[in-house]
Amino acid sequence: MTTTEVRAFEDHYETLQLSPNADSETVDRVFRILVRRYHPDNQETGDPERFTHIVKAHKILADPEARAAYDVTYDENRASVLKIFDETSKPESYDGAKRIFEG
Repeated sequence: MTTTEVRAFEDHYETLQLSPNADSETVDRVFRILVRRYHPDNQETGDPERFTHIVKAHKILADPEARAAYDVTYDENRASVLKIFDETSKPESYDGAKRIFEG
């Protein structure tokens, strides 16, 4: 997986502000809260783009089969991101610290 693919990955857990260990009841409860907050009809906090991402994330995380498939991709992406930190040759150097910070 390249760095570009890692950045293109959509973290649905982050979108719904959830732990990957959240149960289905929690996924639904948080979805209802966020969808009300970001619905385009909400004059104060509506955000159509964020609303779309929330709906997409819920659709995947609420379906047990889709969530299982997503979790495989999620774990692969997480491993790739963590690998960036391992590639630093001298973390105590300025360049090493900068790479860790940017990663």
